Amino acid sequence: MCWVKKIVAGVVLSLVGLCFFSERVPAQTLEERKAEMVAFVNEGLDFAKKNGKEAFLKEVMREGTPFVRGELYFYAYDFNCVCISHGEKPHLVGKDLSDLTDKKGLKVIQALRDEAAKGSG
Repeated sequence: MCWVKKIVAGVVLSLVGLCFFSERVPAQTLEERKAEMVAFVNEGLDFAKKNGKEAFLKEVMREGTPFVRGELYFYAYDFNCVCISHGEKPHLVGKDLSDLTDKKGLKVIQALRDEAAKGSG
């Protein structure tokens, strides 16, 4: 079940980043947004536990999946920073995004990988 924790850690980090660093200000309060994200991650985790890693990664990219809800979506990278699933941008699957940087120069996918490796997020 280690892979589930790593995927979820990466997802939680990305969702938290989306909440705090989105250029659009959400109409919801921070607590409402946090509760929505936690519930969303738990739904994905339940699906992954029940159906397995490969089924989850495919489901994330399926047309009409419940795992893409506006600004909330799942994505996953391996520990080499190669995208293995992406609910919003499936064209990224198979691409090495280790050099992807944000506006401040932070290598985003490497940072997510490092946090996921620690089991944090």
